[in-house]
Amino acid sequence: MAGNRKTRDEAARAAGASAQAIRDSAQRIWLAGLGAFEHARTEGPRVFNALVAQGRTLGARAAGAADEALRSLLELNENLREMAERGKKRGAATRGRKARPAAKKRKAGAARKAGTRGAVKKRKARA
Repeated sequence: MAGNRKTRDEAARAAGASAQAIRDSAQRIWLAGLGAFEHARTEGPRVFNALVAQGRTLGARAAGAADEALRSLLELNENLREMAERGKKRGAATRGRKARPAAKKRKAGAARKAGTRGAVKKRKARA
């Protein structure tokens, strides 16, 4: 039984040391919290003012970027509006005509030119 008693004493000592380590750790955490509170109290206004200054700088940059994006969108919108107006005018000019495919248009143009040349040659030959 004496050997058994020794093991119990060692276990009690180890548990006591572990409990003491936990108490020490909790005490250090508490002290760190108090130190953080005091640091925030004394340095807080200075840090806050520095953050406000940084926020102003970033806010000005963001506003500038937003203004530039808005200008670009308005310019794009105006360009699209002008293109639409030009398209409407072109459509109004061609409404009465029957649309022909591009190949037929080319052939008709070539025939017209050839016919004109032929007529000129015939006139010269007659004269």
